[in-house]
Amino acid sequence: MSMLDWYVALVRSKATELLSLTDILVADAFFSKYEFVNEVIGMGFRFVGRLRANSYLRYLAIPDSSSSAPRRRGRKKKYGEKVDFSNLDMSVFTSFIYEDSKGNKTRCHTAVVHSRALKRDIRIVVCPVENAEPLLYFSTDTYMRPEKIIGFYRTRFQIEFGIRDAKQFTDFSHSRPATGSGLTLRSIFPSQPSMSAKRS
Repeated sequence: MSMLDWYVALVRSKATELLSLTDILVADAFFSKYEFVNEVIGMGFRFVGRLRANSYLRYLAIPDSSSSAPRRRGRKKKYGEKVDFSNLDMSVFTSFIYEDSKGNKTRCHTAVVHSRALKRDIRIVVCPVENAEPLLYFSTDTYMRPEKIIGFYRTRFQIEFGIRDAKQFTDFSHSRPATGSGLTLRSIFPSQPSMSAKRS
């Protein structure tokens, strides 16, 4: 059994309890793979995560409704060009200012694109970093607000509820968070990737 398979089984074993708290599952880039994301979405979760800067994303094809456009034989084009993160198509992306809890402001960009690796459309959030590759956040919920995607992902670094046993989740029956608060799950083993969940 691979590590991803192990984590899928772990989430499935407590899916009912977790879904009673939130349907948003947050994890780092290690988990941003089709095998994991597809499984947890099938359980009823919305997934928020990170992508690597070399991820292959494509613009969605925009149908040409012009009456003068020539008709072509065969299957219609489903996707557009590959997304170049150093030269975003700003006719597709929308810019916004993200302000963190310390008051730091960053101009980020968001759009709905297609991930070839995840085999689905996602909402991507691109946050430039000076002299470094941009940070790529995403959600499988294409209607999720980009500010929330960043905020949910950053809850990974909060330890609110620990996992005492790496092979089972804490019993949350007596520790349900108040409405609007976050719930973070984290393994006590540094070698194990961390995961978190948060209420929208």
